[in-house]
Amino acid sequence: MASANADLHANEVRQGQRFRFGKNWSDFLGHLTVPRIRLAEKSLKEALNTERLDGLTFLDIGSGSGLFSLTARRLGATVTSFDFDPDSVRCTESLRERYFPGDPNWRVERGSALDADYLRKLGTFDIVYSWGVLHHTGDMWRALALVEPAVKVGGTLFISLYNDQGEATDRWARIKQRYNALPAPLAFAYACAIISREEGRELVRQLRRGSVGDWLRTWTEYDQISTRGMSRWHDWIDWIGGYPYERVRVEPIVDFYARDGFQLVHLVDRSSGYGCNEFVFKRVAEAGVQVESRLPRSASMARRFGRRLSGPLEQLPEGVFAPLNGLEKPAFGSRLFVLKDDQIIGKARVAGPDRVQILEVDKAILETDPRDLVVLEAREQPFPGPYRHARGKMYEVVVSELADLSDNEQDINGSPVHLFEDGKQLPMPHATHDEIARFGEGRFSHWGTAVLFSSLDGSDPNANGRDYTLLLPPAQLGVHKTAEPGYAIPVVGPFELDGEGWRGKIMTSPPAAEEGTLLLLRDGMLVGPIVPNADGSVIIAAPDASEDVVAAADYSLMAGHFFELKAPFGRARGQMFEIGLPEYASLSDRPGDDRRSPLFMFEDGHPLPKPHAVHDEIDQIGRGRYSHWEGSLYFSSSDGSDPNENGRDYRVLVATRTS
Repeated sequence: MASANADLHANEVRQGQRFRFGKNWSDFLGHLTVPRIRLAEKSLKEALNTERLDGLTFLDIGSGSGLFSLTARRLGATVTSFDFDPDSVRCTESLRERYFPGDPNWRVERGSALDADYLRKLGTFDIVYSWGVLHHTGDMWRALALVEPAVKVGGTLFISLYNDQGEATDRWARIKQRYNALPAPLAFAYACAIISREEGRELVRQLRRGSVGDWLRTWTEYDQISTRGMSRWHDWIDWIGGYPYERVRVEPIVDFYARDGFQLVHLVDRSSGYGCNEFVFKRVAEAGVQVESRLPRSASMARRFGRRLSGPLEQLPEGVFAPLNGLEKPAFGSRLFVLKDDQIIGKARVAGPDRVQILEVDKAILETDPRDLVVLEAREQPFPGPYRHARGKMYEVVVSELADLSDNEQDINGSPVHLFEDGKQLPMPHATHDEIARFGEGRFSHWGTAVLFSSLDGSDPNANGRDYTLLLPPAQLGVHKTAEPGYAIPVVGPFELDGEGWRGKIMTSPPAAEEGTLLLLRDGMLVGPIVPNADGSVIIAAPDASEDVVAAADYSLMAGHFFELKAPFGRARGQMFEIGLPEYASLSDRPGDDRRSPLFMFEDGHPLPKPHAVHDEIDQIGRGRYSHWEGSLYFSSSDGSDPNENGRDYRVLVATRTS
């Protein structure tokens, strides 16, 4: 069998169908140092969440340089290593002889991840490891299936696979194919040209940011930066040459293994880039047993915030019903959406404890596997055109009220805001702006005060006749609530409709307020002043307000003095503006004690989200930060614009404490 594998490998290399990974690793071993071995050891311990592997068996599928087989052996495991590439086998053998000569607890063999008989003869293992290998087999999905039986129940599977970025990764597939089709001298020159181009772009980006030293260190200190102990040059050659080359997004892999008892326990999600997504699964059940894995950083909003139906669909005279564990009534302004493959196919409503009724869907849904359906609680955010054309395939809309949730330099994948085109989620959030403009394909970014996006087919969203909407999970709404503890007066239901409107009760009697002002807020958004009734109730909505909105309401009251701020505002520095409020100086924040100013600020009715901010952050970050300090109010607009010129209304509530 080894001879047949050797002939097949040699033939694929001659035909330009396979990169000589082992030759690259042979060169790398000449640069292997103790610090690099320690980095590899550290990365394996962190991924597996353990300090030692004593008494465990470890299978390294596609051992490559042998570095991680060596690492597992150093940590105490009994190791079996195999590779399809003869040079890689020799690399692994050389490391074994250098560090563990004659060791019976480390065997190295020639084998293929696509050879079912060979894998079956190896038996089962406590840890099956295959980093950056199965996507190079030429038949990735078959390889993914064949490694399953090698993992014991209770064992661990650690794999990494290239992320799919559509046309961006299709382009790299073409580069890899060309590289392998060229004779060696031309392939080397071609690789140098690609590296120069890509590194040149990165150097320009770093120069613009004034951090060229960071770029230099990616070359001079790569042995300290790389989490896997590799070298920058050999990683580049491995990337350019790595062929065959398949790629896949996170969700299909998690779902593939979930059906056979594999629970995701660790994920390095590189959905916004080209690199490898890293998966660590614990096998908790036998083949055929479905398990559920949460994906809190998923590119899919449904997988990030939604929940799968927990039982079969049921057709009753009143409609279609299904169980859903842990169900709660939606927050005010949000709805329950039903999605399949990131497409909104209908809505749902709470129909009892842990039970939903699915609305506005075709009866054909009854033929759907309920495990394919996700219920997502979310609020729709207006996203009207016209959309400003930024460049290429990229368009832009300002959503300053969501600025505080956007991606930023510290968390480039943090925004919970997702964009839908005709009910289909655009698939690539957190994309770089260059790639949105260049490739399109539904890439988008929530950055600063704007959402920048491309349509799914690259067409002009102003002219393609499609509907675009933002969805925001309700768990994030609290970021925009103004009422701090001690100032809010809850309004509670059940709400009753009478001739005057929807009436709710006040939990506590409102305190005496200057000029009798009592403000009603709905999810932090200013509704306006109201007058409480003698019976302790308030009218919170007009008589014609829809029942399903009011029944799920989340209102609060704040009492105090409410007034408008009059321009001009003085520019203090950067994004920070100032207006004097000497009559309220005695209420301002005070250093050295716990006193916090009771002044709350609104921009066009939206609460500015960051009171009591330090002045450097108001100046440098902005996004609605503000501070009441020594008789003045220092603030930034929600989008960094000049409040003297942006045409917005700024108001302040001097709140009365309720507790």
